[in-house]
Amino acid sequence: MSGQRVGASAIKADSWERPGGQVGRYRFSTDEIPESDRLAVVNEVVAKRTRRQHISLSDEHRYYVHGDTCVLPGMVACRSRFSPMRIVRSRELLSDGDDNFVFSWFSQARISHYMNQEVELGAGVATLISASNQGSGIFPRATAHAVISVP
Repeated sequence: MSGQRVGASAIKADSWERPGGQVGRYRFSTDEIPESDRLAVVNEVVAKRTRRQHISLSDEHRYYVHGDTCVLPGMVACRSRFSPMRIVRSRELLSDGDDNFVFSWFSQARISHYMNQEVELGAGVATLISASNQGSGIFPRATAHAVISVP
């Protein structure tokens, strides 16, 4: 598997899109991206293209994401560290037809909204959900996480 680092100088609109069955590994860090551009770049290059999500933040914290993603046929595995934020998979982003099972583990407590329910989840708690439903997570503290998405 070849690795590719995605930073300010290496970002291409299609750098996360892979032809069917092609394997890829990507490392991502916002360190080289000007702070004023970080949210837009991460939303367009990472969140929408890999998981069809939208990220929003509070102005109180410096924004960063450091991640490593492996794309295999029909499967995505990711681990990352990121600043406090809110991640949303809205109705409009469900249009990708993704109905994978998504296993997620986070090092810090979070508030999850899924299937019209709000649940407070403690640090270290893992979840298994379907990507075919709307949902969101509020991460009040910086966290590390691991995600595996499978059909």
